[in-house]
Amino acid sequence: MPLINILTPFPGTKLYRRLEEEGRILHRNWNDYDSQTVVFRPAGMTPEELFDGFRKVVREVYSFESIYRKLDRFWQIDFWRHSNETDPIKFRYRLLFAARLASLLLSPGKRQIRVYYETLTPGLREKGQDLHYRDPYGTQ
Repeated sequence: MPLINILTPFPGTKLYRRLEEEGRILHRNWNDYDSQTVVFRPAGMTPEELFDGFRKVVREVYSFESIYRKLDRFWQIDFWRHSNETDPIKFRYRLLFAARLASLLLSPGKRQIRVYYETLTPGLREKGQDLHYRDPYGTQ
């Protein structure tokens, strides 16, 4: 699965210095420098548009249909059986990983529930509602 993040200009980097010189850093609330929150003014769009695009990509990539298509492709090419026959140690690690992932999904904490709810259920907010793009998890 791909990791999808918003570009974050961390302090001390060339990107941060450049955006700061251009006056494009929105704030210095370091709690928001988490690669999931827009902390700079992007060129050619608003911070809200960048965040909305990020949410759209996350919803599509992590949608159940997208995950199913990827898994189905692996089943079609018989990837799992071939991989497990050639390296049984990796199979054991995959089983441990699957068990850990299942335990996380079946017993999520408050923050994980909010993340799943926000990213996997599109269209739950009414149109026109002000989206708080700097805190997708509602932790502020």
